[in-house]
Amino acid sequence: MALARYGGLSWVLALLAVALLALFLALYWGVAGWLTWRLWQRAAPPALTPALLWIVCEWLRGWLFSGFPWLTPGVAAAQEGGWLNGWFPLIGALGVSGLLIGVAAALPTGWHRGKFWAALLLIAALGWALRPVAWSKPAGEPVPVTVIQTAVTQEEKWQTDRWQAHLEALRAAIAAAQGAVVVTPETVLPLFADQLPPLWQQALQAAAGERTLLVGLFARDEHGIHNRLVSWSLPWHYDKRQLVPFGEYTPPFFRSIATRLTIPFADQTPGVDIQPSLVVGGVAWRANICYESAFSQRIMDDVAAGAAVLVNASNFAWYGATHGQWQHLQIGRARALETARPWVQAVNAGVSAVIGPRGETLAQAPAWQSMILEATVTPQQGLTPFVRWGGERTIAAAAALLLAALWAMARKTPRESAKIA
Repeated sequence: MALARYGGLSWVLALLAVALLALFLALYWGVAGWLTWRLWQRAAPPALTPALLWIVCEWLRGWLFSGFPWLTPGVAAAQEGGWLNGWFPLIGALGVSGLLIGVAAALPTGWHRGKFWAALLLIAALGWALRPVAWSKPAGEPVPVTVIQTAVTQEEKWQTDRWQAHLEALRAAIAAAQGAVVVTPETVLPLFADQLPPLWQQALQAAAGERTLLVGLFARDEHGIHNRLVSWSLPWHYDKRQLVPFGEYTPPFFRSIATRLTIPFADQTPGVDIQPSLVVGGVAWRANICYESAFSQRIMDDVAAGAAVLVNASNFAWYGATHGQWQHLQIGRARALETARPWVQAVNAGVSAVIGPRGETLAQAPAWQSMILEATVTPQQGLTPFVRWGGERTIAAAAALLLAALWAMARKTPRESAKIA
């Protein structure tokens, strides 16, 4: 685990910390399960109750105490060519979570009933039929883009005697890039912007030439340390807004754990909510960094603000060869489907990819291989219903209102007279 391997905690404390986090996150599903039990025999149809409860509790998991929305169930359905892909532009991954939970809840009592199979077929058929719908249209000319995937282990990343070799490899990759926009991973240069030797910056910018180069590094100002993606030629920068608890900041009441951690740059400051867009070819590109992609509402707000292309820079070397890399890729695909926007993802250790506005893979690198990906993206304009209606906030509010109505009905209905669908 990263807390033990790179954070300086003993394995016992690291395991305890992860277990406590898992228990805390499980509380949301525990509450949903308990409320489902309380309402199950009173609500009609019963399968609707857990579906709505899971939507509300999942939304709370992604919002309360800064949120931790990793592995929202609906993201699992974000597959290339997936049967449920057509639902994402309408109700997002949060709404798809409700569909999956509702089907799972109805299965034990409904598998032998025609109504259950008719409903299941309808959900799948609509998801399939809605896939070709174009919720957006081109906002400009196609743009060739290059994604540089590095494969630097976290141990090597902080070894200063290796920086020169990593810089030369990065410079060579940038020089070989063919795209008009070149994207590098999160903190591909693991030092402060004001510590970057001028010759290094000049070498990288010279390799990029007239192209727009996005470089990940750290920055500091009077507010603190920032995880930053920067373009020197425009100039432009983006500071990460949603920080990882314990890895990039310490939540309140956990300062005692923070004193034991030795993770570099573990006391960061989030960027401001409203930041300028990167303008390429007259259209807006918006950035996010690493696990920010899991926060659907932030991405929705970026698109509502005019984003035509979405860019994610990440570093997954922290976690070795794990399922997290592929989960991160699925999250990116879900965001592309929800917004009908191209998604460009550059990740140290992988999985880097370029995904089209309908969730199609335009380019993808294998994990843990240095690689240069070339693809062409077409900036998009127009809002999906999910974005237009307010994203996850609206889905959660609608679910909560419907739950309140079901609760009111349940209080008036004797338990023994209820029918189980």
